[in-house]
Amino acid sequence: MQIIVDINEEVNVGELRKAITFVSEDILSYDIGENSIILDVKDDADKNEIEESFRNVIKKYKKVNKSVKDKVLFVNNRNEQRYFENILDNEESFLNMGDGLVQLRGKALFLYDFFDNDFLNIGIDMGAVIKRYPILLPIEEYRKTGYLHNSPQYAIFCSSLHENFNELEMLESYIDKNDTKELMNNPNLALSPAACFHAYFEVKNQTLEGNCMVTLINDVFRNEGRLNYSEVGRLKDFHVREIVFFGDKDYVTENRNKCIEIVENRLKLWGLESNIEVASDAFVMPKMQKFKMIQMLEKSKYEINMNLTKDKAISVGSFNFHGTAFTSPFNIKIKGCELPVTGCVGFGIERWVIAFLSQYGFDENNWPQAIRDSFLASRGYV
Repeated sequence: MQIIVDINEEVNVGELRKAITFVSEDILSYDIGENSIILDVKDDADKNEIEESFRNVIKKYKKVNKSVKDKVLFVNNRNEQRYFENILDNEESFLNMGDGLVQLRGKALFLYDFFDNDFLNIGIDMGAVIKRYPILLPIEEYRKTGYLHNSPQYAIFCSSLHENFNELEMLESYIDKNDTKELMNNPNLALSPAACFHAYFEVKNQTLEGNCMVTLINDVFRNEGRLNYSEVGRLKDFHVREIVFFGDKDYVTENRNKCIEIVENRLKLWGLESNIEVASDAFVMPKMQKFKMIQMLEKSKYEINMNLTKDKAISVGSFNFHGTAFTSPFNIKIKGCELPVTGCVGFGIERWVIAFLSQYGFDENNWPQAIRDSFLASRGYV
């Protein structure tokens, strides 16, 4: 059964497509045409209810004013615009392990380590302290970040089983029936949707000695929606290297700007087709769309975009100014600082690998010299 809904040029189709999967679990697939969107839904679905819900959602996804969106901070063009498509099909470097789950190996694994080590050194050179955090995040700490309100679709909770031998012995049979809920406790832990959350948790209710920064890498988990994982680079489980700043506004802003300058130089050095532009968080919830414009006007977020093809790019990192969004709920204070704030720089490592290989391919002889020389000197990746 199909539902056809007309759209006009005011609709932000790129953002709307991320939300379609969350309108109803009865939506099986969709197709976006020039002037309409076709939803393929289950035969027993309530067609009228889904159509009404979808029309209401569309109203929230309007294009951002170009005068705001087109504030590009940096552009780097390549002399040779040659792209390699379907790189994830290369089994020597990638293994698809399910929706949004990709294993890196071979040259992709080398590039993962190369980029992460380079970003780690950026943090160290700036004075960041290296941190290592667990993956699981207590839900009460998760709530303080605002993500359960702003981006609840990302949430992936972790539940333990009841401590009962009789029930434990029945676990496999309940899995066979696809019905394990009654064996599980309510979750009190979650998989973190952002790498930096543990950094705020670590210093909650503390007074720091002064302005400071930390660097970390962590697994990040996001439920992007079952219909969205066909998009290249859209992952459920990935890794982010972050540099997190704690301090007054000048300290955080200056260090964010310093990171932008360093990354611009890296993009030039490696000859990557890319840009850095004003952006907003990927709010999917319809009620949160109004905050996109606010973020862009305040320039609280810049994104690094790298080309996969001539016309398609993905975000591989961001430079963020949080204000008091985390210092206030986590009660973080800094000596001599009247209004402590935070900011962070995040690099999505798998996306850097995917974008790099989309531009340079798998033949290391075509790679930038610094990366090629490092690969040739490496061992154990091939």
